[in-house]
Amino acid sequence: MKWNTVLIGLGRIGWQLELDQKRYHPCTHAGTIKALEDQFDLIGVCDRNKDKVVSFLSWWKSNKDIVYSFKHQELLKNLNKKIDFAVVCTGPDSHCQILKDLVDYSIPVILMEKPIAYNSQQIKDIEPILQNVSIYVNFERRFHPNYQSIKQILMRRTLGDLTNIQGKVLAPSIKRDPLLEDAIHWLDLILWYVGKPKILYSYWEYNQNGIEERSIHLLKKDDILIQLESGGKRQYFEFSMVLDFTRGRIEVGNTGIYVYRKAKSSRYEKFYELKKIPFLIKFKNPWIEMYQSIYQNLPNNFQDAILGISLYEELKNFDRNRTS
Repeated sequence: MKWNTVLIGLGRIGWQLELDQKRYHPCTHAGTIKALEDQFDLIGVCDRNKDKVVSFLSWWKSNKDIVYSFKHQELLKNLNKKIDFAVVCTGPDSHCQILKDLVDYSIPVILMEKPIAYNSQQIKDIEPILQNVSIYVNFERRFHPNYQSIKQILMRRTLGDLTNIQGKVLAPSIKRDPLLEDAIHWLDLILWYVGKPKILYSYWEYNQNGIEERSIHLLKKDDILIQLESGGKRQYFEFSMVLDFTRGRIEVGNTGIYVYRKAKSSRYEKFYELKKIPFLIKFKNPWIEMYQSIYQNLPNNFQDAILGISLYEELKNFDRNRTS
């Protein structure tokens, strides 16, 4: 059965990144809905920017009419079909209000863009009305084969015990705190891999608008030390994670995945060093995997997303307490 689907927000992650020929495809919500047209039927779209709506409809090139509007409330009123699935690709400032409105229209399954809100209290305030809704949050790296393979290595202890995680999330765009905007993906992976850590140290620098320009964080989960740099004052993007084990290392990020194993040194007697080993993974599109898991009604990650926002808040509050 096809799910009648609405798409709210037609920005980069909504559909525009499909125009980037260097990326794998699909790489957006609309691209995935189009690729899985036997499961999802797009019946309505919405964006406050009229030019984005016009451009999207030209790109979509469907034989059937898609209802469109410039306000999500109008879109919901104008649709005369039952809505099975709503995808929200707007900024976090509008998420809670849109969630309320979608619940009013009894939409059973919702996929939200990250971050789900600016703070966890915004979500907690409306949580009572969300009890009968299945809400997913777009952390597509959980469905990427590179990051899934790390989860398997951790579970099987293939490289021994995990001892240290280091990472960088460097983003030149600072419309919002990079730790909230981009590094929230990194924090979500930490929660997925090891659970919620304890904060040992958090240092922040801000620009003249009060937005994070650079931050350094030191955390610990059991015997695992975790270090993250966010922001970065660079003119390039980087998303990277290095996981050290007692018998090896994994480097993963936007450049790929590399695995190293303990081996006898070729330079020193009675020493062991790390040797890079072949590590081939069959690629599966994480967007396809995520949408199919939603269609199959697999457990959602809404509570983990709230936990990620709470961790971000604790890191922020640690800094305020330190400087007060």
